[in-house]
Amino acid sequence: MADNRIRVTATATGAGEGTDWLQLRGQRNFFDISLSGSFTQTVELQRKRPGEADGAARTVESHTAPVEKMGEMQGHWDVRLWVTVHSAGSSALELGT
Repeated sequence: MADNRIRVTATATGAGEGTDWLQLRGQRNFFDISLSGSFTQTVELQRKRPGEADGAARTVESHTAPVEKMGEMQGHWDVRLWVTVHSAGSSALELGT
């Protein structure tokens, strides 16, 4: 279930962890991505259409180092930050509108 809050956060210490889904429901959606910490991980920005199962998530971009950035996506999507590969450390994940 996607979250209608304006910000979702998580601390990830292993693969298969990340934020809840965040709803983007405008025609032009702007959002912030924040990854911080000391980690050896691959963190993906993933998206899926409302109502699709988690397994339908598609990777939009991947990060292997801390990053602060803004993004834009058009249309109705659910988005999340998700750790797919983990070797060491932990990361603080934040996704907001």
